[in-house]
Amino acid sequence: MNYELRVTNYELSKANRKGIIMETNYDAVKALVAAVSAGLKGDGCWSGPVMPEVYHAAKGEVERKLRCPVVSKSLLWDFMKDPYGARWRAMEGVKKESDALRKGSLIDCLTLTPELFGGLYVVEEVNRRTNAGKARVAELEGEGKVILTPKEFDEAQKVALLARGVLESLGGYRTQVACWARVDEVGGEALACPVVITGMFDVLPDEVVLPVVDLKTTSRSIVDEREVCRNVAEFGYGIQAAVYTDLCQLVLGQERGFRFLYVSTEEPVRLRWVGVDSCDVEMYRARYYAALREYARCWKEDYWGDAVLPAMVYAPPVWDVNRGSIYGPGVEG
Repeated sequence: MNYELRVTNYELSKANRKGIIMETNYDAVKALVAAVSAGLKGDGCWSGPVMPEVYHAAKGEVERKLRCPVVSKSLLWDFMKDPYGARWRAMEGVKKESDALRKGSLIDCLTLTPELFGGLYVVEEVNRRTNAGKARVAELEGEGKVILTPKEFDEAQKVALLARGVLESLGGYRTQVACWARVDEVGGEALACPVVITGMFDVLPDEVVLPVVDLKTTSRSIVDEREVCRNVAEFGYGIQAAVYTDLCQLVLGQERGFRFLYVSTEEPVRLRWVGVDSCDVEMYRARYYAALREYARCWKEDYWGDAVLPAMVYAPPVWDVNRGSIYGPGVEG
């Protein structure tokens, strides 16, 4: 399948239509693209504090301008599971949306960038069943605002206050620091084409001896350590640890560790620091290096796999084999 680099403009216009990127931020996107592109062409890297929606909109524009792939942890994790599907989703501007993700974004905003809250959200009880309520919803959504009920705001604010209290133990820190680095090789092996790696540090402590922190919200319990470990593995957060420690070295010239601040949003709200051992970071680094090489090859060859998947033979799941029937396990009448 032959793709063209049209995704960026489509993403930007689609985001504006949906109110994700307000018109007042359009110039900020263009300014960021110009700054990042200049930095990548010069020193090969760029970093600075950025509004999250501006950062995400700029990724595609940087890719178009430099004519080389821009890869984030999320994109790379998606690619590792399904190259063809990942490319299709990137080209079509498909974004994951769910109540859990929206709640996580709200808590992130209140915790990391509370000064941006008023420009993104409005707290208001709206009766969506009346004509007046529907008109009010249309008005606010047209302004790019997310409507919250007072209860939703209070619940999220409670979590954010707890998280900020925990982060105070770090002393001084910056939030939402975006990093970009152009690489031609990884692990001593040349890539098929240059690749720009990017990521956004949720929390970058002023003390360089302290690790980079990423805030993770989940509705699952974090009391059971095994459940936390499953969550990290399931969503590819180990890959994120490896990518972000590399970005720290490439862009900031700092050798730092990496850890998560996990927040369970269900009552009772709980928080937990989750570190990633350096040996495990190395394991995930080897995996993401291999994926990055494959991504660069796919980009250069403009081939991401076929729509028709390989044939398979059905194998009954273990639970289906074990459940049996009235005639006995695995026996049908």
